Amino acid sequence: MADEVTTHQHCSSKNKGSEPDPPAEFPSIEEGKQTSANGVLEALGYEPELVRNRSTLQIAFMSFVLAAIPYGLATTFIYPLIGGGPVNIIWGWLVVSLITLCVAASLGEITSVYPTAGGVYYQTFMLSPPSYRRIASWICGWSYVVGNITITLAVNLGSTLFFVSCINVFESAPGVGIFQAETYQVFLIFLAVTFFANAVSAFGNKWLPYLDTFAIFWTLAGLLAIIICVLAIAKEGRHDAEYVFTSFKPESGWPPGWSFCVGLLQAAYSTSSTGMVICMCEEVQQPSTQVPKAMVGAVIINTLAGFLFLIPLVFVLPDTKVLAALESGQPVPSIIKSAIGSPIGSFLLLLPLVVLALFCVIGCTTAVSRSTWAFARDGGIPGSIWWRQVNRDGVPFNAMMLGMVVQILLGFIYFGSTTAFNAFTGVGVITLTVSYACPIVVSLVGGRRHIKNGQFNLGSLGLVCNIVALGWSILVIPLFCMPSSIPVTANTVNYAPVVFVAFIIIASGWYWAWGGTQMEAIGDKLDGLTFTLKTQATSLIPFLLGLKYVLSWPILPIFRDAHNVDKPSPMHFTRDSGVTTGFNTWSKFAVKKVDHNSAKFKWYHTNIFTRWLPSTNQTVILAFDLDSPVKERFLRAVMKPNESWLSDPFWIYPYLIELIALFEEPSVWAIRDHVRAMETEGKPEGRPQPDYRQLHDLARHAIHVNETLDVASQNIEHILMQHENYTNSNPDNDPATSEDIRFRLRSWQSFITSLRYRSNSNEKRLQNEIQLSFNTVAQHDAGITLEIGRATQMDSATMKTIAFVTLTFLPPTFICAIFSMSFFDFGGDSGWTMSDKFWVYWVFAIPTTVLTTLVWTYWPNIRRILFSNNE
Repeated sequence: MADEVTTHQHCSSKNKGSEPDPPAEFPSIEEGKQTSANGVLEALGYEPELVRNRSTLQIAFMSFVLAAIPYGLATTFIYPLIGGGPVNIIWGWLVVSLITLCVAASLGEITSVYPTAGGVYYQTFMLSPPSYRRIASWICGWSYVVGNITITLAVNLGSTLFFVSCINVFESAPGVGIFQAETYQVFLIFLAVTFFANAVSAFGNKWLPYLDTFAIFWTLAGLLAIIICVLAIAKEGRHDAEYVFTSFKPESGWPPGWSFCVGLLQAAYSTSSTGMVICMCEEVQQPSTQVPKAMVGAVIINTLAGFLFLIPLVFVLPDTKVLAALESGQPVPSIIKSAIGSPIGSFLLLLPLVVLALFCVIGCTTAVSRSTWAFARDGGIPGSIWWRQVNRDGVPFNAMMLGMVVQILLGFIYFGSTTAFNAFTGVGVITLTVSYACPIVVSLVGGRRHIKNGQFNLGSLGLVCNIVALGWSILVIPLFCMPSSIPVTANTVNYAPVVFVAFIIIASGWYWAWGGTQMEAIGDKLDGLTFTLKTQATSLIPFLLGLKYVLSWPILPIFRDAHNVDKPSPMHFTRDSGVTTGFNTWSKFAVKKVDHNSAKFKWYHTNIFTRWLPSTNQTVILAFDLDSPVKERFLRAVMKPNESWLSDPFWIYPYLIELIALFEEPSVWAIRDHVRAMETEGKPEGRPQPDYRQLHDLARHAIHVNETLDVASQNIEHILMQHENYTNSNPDNDPATSEDIRFRLRSWQSFITSLRYRSNSNEKRLQNEIQLSFNTVAQHDAGITLEIGRATQMDSATMKTIAFVTLTFLPPTFICAIFSMSFFDFGGDSGWTMSDKFWVYWVFAIPTTVLTTLVWTYWPNIRRILFSNNE
């Protein structure tokens, strides 16, 4: 019996103390993609806990909602307006969009290799050298989480300020809005927005993908309304194209070049959410491809939507000095009002942006909860045991509440400085940019070797994207620490560097004080893919999941050629100076699961390598490609072995063969049930309609099941032969143990042979049903053909009658037409009269009709005589 069990498997927020529930007989076929994604996640060292309910488009839509174009551009419109005017607005957006596309492509390449909710900090750890990987991932993780929180805080506060500005398009006096909000009123609205976003994200998780999809169409409708109305009405006129695309008027006080760069904060803020969507990797079915495509696709959509929004506004742009002097710092409502001329019309056009703002805060709140939860799952946040919990709906509710509390606490800064929004915006962009740069720089320094293992490899183009992304990162940090205009006052100072440096100091100090020793290192996730079972006679390492992630390990290259074998590879001893040091075996089995209710199927594979150490009776087991529930069953079997068998290197195979046999059996009976349903099906009324596609699929499944049973039987025979060779060459081996193992193997071999007989019968019965289906349809079609023939005969007789009648009357009619003979006359006084020459008609009609009838009747004979004469 086991006296101690030490588990270093991947850390989970779930309680591992209890025995896991027995798995279902088989997972549903529809779970195939999700099972595959969960297998990759397990290979990276994490247990799947979130619900995979999002598609590629839905993730792209969420990324679009996080950027919230055009809302994101509207709330920060003041930056390019004072930075350089039209040129800064239009061309600054294009420049930053192209750079962001490079950032998205660079992160997409890395995410395709390491698709976890931890995102950039996990990727940084995996790509960094061991000497500094912990501190690098720690700084990256804190930057990522802080960036998510502060950018969400900026969105919440920005939405509040934008909403107030929209209300103030209604004026109580010229230039005076109807709602001159006090600081506490703005803060209360900010709280309402924050609470609303968290409530929707927490309790409407399953509806969020549909909300994001709706946001796309809502935004499109709002954009079209703004474009059409603003350009069509244009109360104050329109600028020409030269002004829109070439006018550069800095109002910031900085030198022109630096002023242009400072004005890029608008575009940088709107696109800073590019990598936030990585935290959704554990909620899609194929994260290695879906998330990278979604990130790149969202940037392209955002770019186009941004131009559709910005260009019309610049065409109707009022005096930039007046807009720059607005106390609210929100020029877009004023721009639209000046173009429309009506407060009601302006508010209705701004309403889509307000609603989009709510979509954005919900999406950002969701991203905050996932990123915070992921970092807490790795022990990166104090109190991680609480923040890494996931509720029954698949929502990290505790992490979401933590993010909300931090945002509210930081929101109190607004009472001290109304420019807090600028600080949160700058800090969010800076920290997110730093977090994005970390995995890119370590990937580039490492030669991008890992990218070839991903499914989103851009090759040399990816290298260019990496360089552009890192160049942008170097510029962003000092750029957005600068005040947006000079001279600087208490109201215009940029507190972003203070907040940023404070977070860096706190994160670094917390690492040295606590994180360096207490953080559950991400690297332990890989080591944690093993279980160590200490018993009186054996030490067992059952699992190393995800073959493609561990093939670089020194022990595995010798088995690469054996990975696709259909029978056990040669089993052999390893010796040192004539002393046996181990006994190695390798086997592979395949099982095809056929669904009882349909012709759907799923393949299961077991690739097992064992190394038995005779000196200590220890067995090392490497198991690859095991999907649920094979993995759970195999684990339960090897964790509770028969201790008397542990001195035999083949002790694992009775358990493995039993597992294979019990997985083969349902497929055999499932095919039998399908065949039996066909055999007992009553004769259909009318024409038979057999499902030939299903018949073909079932026949294919029956052939595959027969094949797997044959291969399994051959494998068992090979194992038995190797076991016999082992026992004969090792007289010290316990004969009772060897005989017991051999007996169990023979028993399961007999069981599989019996299944093979049943499966062979299924195949023959299925072929009989297929033949019967063909014959039944052919018989029915033959009967229909016979009926058609009889009907044709009847039609032929009818046609002959019609032809004869026509033939009878046609010649006389023809004669009448020729001679235009009028044998009848009708007079008013005399009535009907007949000509005395009527006999002429019969003289011609009768002979002609008789002659025609005779020719028609005897024409075959006449034709035969004519042809014979010609010959």
